[in-house]
Amino acid sequence: MTPDEIKDFFMISQKELSSFEEMKSKYTEEQLACNPELLIVDLLKKSYGFPISFFDEGKEENINLSEKRSQEVYESFAKNIIMGDYEDLYDFTQDLTAALPTE
Repeated sequence: MTPDEIKDFFMISQKELSSFEEMKSKYTEEQLACNPELLIVDLLKKSYGFPISFFDEGKEENINLSEKRSQEVYESFAKNIIMGDYEDLYDFTQDLTAALPTE
């Protein structure tokens, strides 16, 4: 997955482009070509928070994952995004929120 494909998947707007470019600049072109999940994990952290924390309405409790577990979750989902398991960001977000309480 190329940086442009990642940008399209995450629907990076013109307003967010400079932040995306800054995030992307932390890596070389070679790093991104070999490990696009690096950039995806950074985007997930920025978009969904790090470490992962959310309110589980079914259990009526706050769920807080450790930094290590949050990193593992984001890396796993990044690989799924690269593999094309999600049609779009909405599809991904639905799967992420459904999976988190069981993580």
